[in-house]
Order: sequence, then C-alpha cells, then structure tokens
Amino acid sequence: MRLVSCRENQVIHFHNVHKTVDGRRLFTDLTLFLPKTSYTLLCGGTQSGKTTLLRMIMAYEKPDQGALRVDGIDLGDIPASRIPFLRRQIGLIANTPVLLEDRSIVENISVPLQLAGFDQEVIEERLAATLEQTGLRDEQHIKVNRLTAPTRQLVSAARATIHKPAIILADEPLEKVDGDTANLITGMLNEANTAGATLLIVSQSDEFYGQRVANDCKTLTLSEGSIKQNEFEQNNIG
Repeated sequence: MRLVSCRENQVIHFHNVHKTVDGRRLFTDLTLFLPKTSYTLLCGGTQSGKTTLLRMIMAYEKPDQGALRVDGIDLGDIPASRIPFLRRQIGLIANTPVLLEDRSIVENISVPLQLAGFDQEVIEERLAATLEQTGLRDEQHIKVNRLTAPTRQLVSAARATIHKPAIILADEPLEKVDGDTANLITGMLNEANTAGATLLIVSQSDEFYGQRVANDCKTLTLSEGSIKQNEFEQNNIG
C-alpha cells in the first residue's frame, strides 16, 4: 500500500494500519505521524498494543493491512538484508532488558558502537562520557547478571543511546527503577532528543514522566486500536 502525504520530516509514519495478534484485533486504521526530533509519550492500557507497535517499528512484526514507513524505509517491502541496517538506526530500551549476561557493564554498553564499526578512539571517548553520566564508572567491569533491576535498566538506556541513533524507542523505561535512576534515564533521553533523535516512549500513564522530561513532549493515547489524541496528525494534515 502506498503511503499518502508522507512528508520528509515524518520519521515514523503509520497509515491506516490494521494488526491482529493471536486472534485479537489490536489496531484498526491506526494512523500516527512522528516528525524528526519529536518527543512523544504514547499512553495505553494493558494489552492495548503498545509493545506490538514498537515491535512493528523494529520490523519484528508487520502490519496485516496498511503501511508503515520508518526513517524513509517502507517496512512492507523491506528486504531481510536491510533489516539489520534499520535496527542499527534505532536505540531500544525494553521493559525487561535483554543483556549479555556473562559480559560486563562496559562490554554491554559498547555493543552498538562495535556493531556500527566506530573507531576504537571514538568508542573509548563515548564510553568514558556515558559511564561518567550514568555514575557507572566504578562498576563498569561488574557482570550484568549481578546487577539490580534498576541498574540493568540504566545499562539498557546507556546502550540504547550511546551510538546516537536517529530513533529511540522505550517500553515502560521507568517502571522498575527508583527515582534517582529514573532521573538519569530521562536525562539521557532528553539529551538524545536535544541532539536530534526522535523519541517514542510507551507507558500505561504519564505519571513518572511529567516533571522529568525537559523537552517539548507530546502525549498521545492509544485506545481501542487507534490514536485518540494525535496532535501530530492534526498538525500534518493539509
């Protein structure tokens, strides 16, 4: 399906997307426009489809109907060979971090830089800055299988942002962390957005984000398979 009125500044563009998972309809004519450098908090209840929406952006799932374009790539026609390239443009903070359990904090955080082929000097510079920012410098050689849940999420956030991706997705990134860790994670997200990344956070509510998000953040609602408060859609019609 060809995208309609897909403007160049729209990094993520769902157009009339339908999606059914395990026999349950999640999305019906879902349309969502996220411009470059936008910061969006998408709220929705349990089983509203928030995680599936992120999986679709990452090309782990495809729409049953409709069209989805991410960073200029039509995911309905994307060849398998291009999917790893797409995913390297995206930083993901999962609700339950998937880390290399037998590796250290610093080894986990450096993975995106190594996959992208950064020079060793750049890797060392970015690691030093990130470890300082997160307060993990003194713990950097501890294996992640020894870490608490909040610290694991902090490592996940550092790994998702260190390579300065074009898009950052976060699935309930503050749900299992304490206040100090939440401030560190949102600080990294704010900084990434200021530097030009497009951010999409999904959460059951905006309760934990209100005072922590320093940038202009739009709050949308996912309910009954569609976006109920889509300010970006309204701003991009015409």
